[in-house]
Parts: sequence; C-alpha cells; structure tokens
Amino acid sequence: MGGPPRRSRRNRGGRARRTEVALGGETLTGNAVVLLAVILLGAYTALNRPALDRVSPLALTFFGLLVALPLLHALAVPYYGNVDWKAIELPVWGAVVFTGALGTGLAIVWWNASVRAVGPSTTGVYGNIVPIVALGSGVLLLGEPIGTAQVLGTVLIIGGVLVVRRSKPVMA
Repeated sequence: MGGPPRRSRRNRGGRARRTEVALGGETLTGNAVVLLAVILLGAYTALNRPALDRVSPLALTFFGLLVALPLLHALAVPYYGNVDWKAIELPVWGAVVFTGALGTGLAIVWWNASVRAVGPSTTGVYGNIVPIVALGSGVLLLGEPIGTAQVLGTVLIIGGVLVVRRSKPVMA
C-alpha cells in the first residue's frame, strides 16, 4: 500500500521534487503518532472543560505544561548526547524561547480560553482551520505551491466548519 504514483513538482530552486501520499510502510508509525496526538488533543480539550470552571486558562496552561515538562524531558534524554550544545548560537536559543512562549504557551492559553467561552466541541471545530493557516504561511513565507489537493482540502475544511456552525444541536 504505497499510495498513488509519485508526481514531480518544482521547488523554489526549479529542481524537481517528489511528493507521495502513503498510509502504510515507512509512514505507518508517523501516521499512528499523528492520530494519537489528535485523540489526545480531543481528550485534553473535553476533559479540561470542568477545570476551566475553577481556574483561569492561564493557570490551567501553566500547570498543564508543568506536568508535561518532565514527560517531554524523559522522551528527549536519549537524544541529548547527539546535540553539540556549544554550537547552538544565541539567536537559536531566542527562537526556542519565542516559540515556546508564543507558539506553545500563548496558543494553549487562547485554546483554553476558547474552550471556556464556547465549549470544547466548537473549539475543536475551529481547530481544524490550523492546516489552512499552515498552508497560507507556507505560500507566503516559503513560496510553496498550492495544488488541487490543497484547494480541495481548504474547501472541505471551511465547508465543514460552516456546516457545524450553522447546525443546531438536537436534544434527545
């Protein structure tokens, strides 16, 4: 199950670039990890709703990251020996701090504030817009091409958000 035939695309330097979609073989582990991450994010979002009645989104984020830090450290320990720590320059450390503070910390605070304000289901639906933002960033910052699959995916995501947004829940 190797996916569709490979197609050649041109990158910014004009060189051919291979792209492939595959669901098994070499990519099975990565696909399983992504699926697990999505399941855990859904559980995190739903299970944090009651906690947000008692604490602020900032406090919940802080303590959640405090709990996660030792676990993430334990996963990283085997790779520490492969890093040349002296070769990492100050701007790189600045980027790491910036990404951690804004890309993780502030984003999770906003996520938790959204869960508190509109609930986990609505927050989760709007979380599907992340790939569209990533696509737009890739186009603007890296000059990535937009193909038919990206346009179709964007239409499906926006259509799904609109359908969920306009539908009214049916109470049993």
